[in-house]
Amino acid sequence: MRVYEIPCAPFEVSGLVDPQPGRFWRLPEGIIDRVNEGVAYHARQTAGACVRFATDSAVLRLDVRLREYTAWTHMTVRGIAGCDIFADGAFVASAGPAVTGDLAYSCEVRLPGGAMHEIRVNLPLFATVESIEIALDDAAAVSAPAPYRFGLPVVFYGSSITNGACASIPANAYPTMLAMRMGFEEYNLGFSGSARGEDIMAEYIASLDMAAFVYDYDHNAPSAAHLQATHEKLYRTVRAKRPDVPIIMLSKPDFDSDPAGNATRRDIIKRTYEQAVAGGDSLVRFIDGETLFGFDEARQHCTTDGCHPNDLGFCRMADAVMPILAQMLAACAAN
Repeated sequence: MRVYEIPCAPFEVSGLVDPQPGRFWRLPEGIIDRVNEGVAYHARQTAGACVRFATDSAVLRLDVRLREYTAWTHMTVRGIAGCDIFADGAFVASAGPAVTGDLAYSCEVRLPGGAMHEIRVNLPLFATVESIEIALDDAAAVSAPAPYRFGLPVVFYGSSITNGACASIPANAYPTMLAMRMGFEEYNLGFSGSARGEDIMAEYIASLDMAAFVYDYDHNAPSAAHLQATHEKLYRTVRAKRPDVPIIMLSKPDFDSDPAGNATRRDIIKRTYEQAVAGGDSLVRFIDGETLFGFDEARQHCTTDGCHPNDLGFCRMADAVMPILAQMLAACAAN
């Protein structure tokens, strides 16, 4: 088999800043040096990133080496440190450390073969990746993937939930579900326990060319007062630089954990939205987090620990966000 060390042409790596072996980061070095410790730590992990390409190979072998990760009791190791593989949008396989603590793993899978197929490998949500190698049949053709449907990425900023906790595999985090369903590049700025709406992050996000911006850092605001002081300010910072970018604001989905406290936080976020609309902004939407898991019997089955969504919870979040995001992107594309 022929081995390709990622990144290399014609393989496309999405969701990272200047990826290279040993440095698969989500933020540029100049920003990592200025953010809080938690953001700096998680920015060196690969949440929302993927490798895409097209091939007619009948077999694919994936070899991943990690620098580090932390195993948790409420999330699968395959979600934390594993990868998953899709062909033409259909699930093929997932892979991850065979034993918790292992820093290298491999998997070999059969692909449809016979014609060119679009392959997507989603990278780990909570692990620092050292190297990625993809091996294909010696005689296989390899080409760049089909372009995304939208020319610019959708940027997500938020807490561990945005970061992907607690999806069973990377593809099942709600931002990635949306990216795969809708055909856009995901730029995931979810930073577990650390997204606090600081000026440095607001300014960095505002500097990005993007198709849309979705933010929900409610969980990581240390207090309602902190959320009050930062939420509208972040919106205004982004809007000042990006007047034509759709913005979606969410409140936390696990509303039932603290209805009174979460209602206060929700009202702060909703007030940002209402102020924006009152100021003439037609490209802003608010999604009430209390509604994201639905109100049927399955609502109680949407988290792993009363807080972090499981695959069902993430699927319901994606289902709720998708029509709103799709409508906003379509409206912008038509203008």
